Amino acid sequence: MTFNIKKHWETVYETKTQEQVSWTQKIPKDSLDFIQSLKLNKDASIIDIGGGDSFLVDFLLADGYTNISVLDISSKAIERAKDRLGINATKVTWIVSNIIDFKPEKNYDVWHDRAAFHFLTKENDIKTYVSTTEKYVSKNLIIGTFSNNGPLKCSGLEITQYSKNKMHKTFNSKFEPVKCVIKNHQTPFDTIQNFIFCSFKKNGITSKIKNSSNESIINVTFLSDENSKLEFSKIEPNQFVEEFLDMTNNHKGDGAYKLKFERENGKKEQIIFGYYTNGVALNRKVFCEIKSDTVLIKFNSIKY
Repeated sequence: MTFNIKKHWETVYETKTQEQVSWTQKIPKDSLDFIQSLKLNKDASIIDIGGGDSFLVDFLLADGYTNISVLDISSKAIERAKDRLGINATKVTWIVSNIIDFKPEKNYDVWHDRAAFHFLTKENDIKTYVSTTEKYVSKNLIIGTFSNNGPLKCSGLEITQYSKNKMHKTFNSKFEPVKCVIKNHQTPFDTIQNFIFCSFKKNGITSKIKNSSNESIINVTFLSDENSKLEFSKIEPNQFVEEFLDMTNNHKGDGAYKLKFERENGKKEQIIFGYYTNGVALNRKVFCEIKSDTVLIKFNSIKY
């Protein structure tokens, strides 16, 4: 008989309370610390994979985030979360899906997973998961999973343990490692589970370009090389654009950024500034302010 993974999780959430499952956290501190360290805009797109009836969504809403999605294979788990949140549940996009079958309809600034990834034990399933993150995570990936000193099973199911090196190797095709920490989780029944949390960033930089002149700026291009560029047809006076430049296909040498644009009078300008090394961005964000007679460039002070 084929094992029905969805039925398994529906049964878990139909028959057990939060105090009867090992993964419950009243305050998901480690996840919150990682997310808050990113210094996101409140409208950043965040998805919690395997979120179930986790309290993470409660804290994200309380912090003012407005673009939150929660995915879980169990519809019962999601119904429990909705019931708990009440009217606030309408502020969240709820997705019932096996993560292996998930076909995102948009990209996510933050992909967080403390619950689903370690349940993938087949190589093809792991590859499918990684491929989905590579396609649909635009900036930040946060994975919490059982470490080499963690459990071998959870909820009666086999899991895959991860070390720092194994985690990095799994996601190194499109992501740069940022931070890994080992944490002990105390279950509701006072046992200890050892987790590893790792965060990654998509190689790239957020560019904010403001037009502080008194005329329209047209044919605006921000680029690191010809494989990695952003293009905007027009920026009106006192307006700005802000987008993430994905540099995963960047050439692997050292280089500088370029800002090209044309003023309303037909004058074309090009500014070369900053640097990246081995094709990798060294800063999270750059602010370019186009004035009537000059261009000001400011990189954020927080580096990855």
